[in-house]
Amino acid sequence: MYPAILKKEMKEMKIVSVILFIGISAFILLFAGQLIFEGNSENKDKDISPYFTPECSLSSVKGLSMILVAYNFQDNIYPMYCSLKEKSN
Repeated sequence: MYPAILKKEMKEMKIVSVILFIGISAFILLFAGQLIFEGNSENKDKDISPYFTPECSLSSVKGLSMILVAYNFQDNIYPMYCSLKEKSN
């Protein structure tokens, strides 16, 4: 999908939008099928307070840093591409 991000004309993006709609449709159909065939299950936990207790550990910091790097990278792709001297597909 990365080369498709750098396309600038809408007709070149047609396949990307088709793949997007197929993916969304497949997700909705699978989710609806799961609800129909497996049903809505109850939460078996008696106490849900551990889920709402913040946990400060090294793995949390590492996960947050990876999310921030990924977000900043995707946010800066277009400016990086525009700053190239010779643009190519």
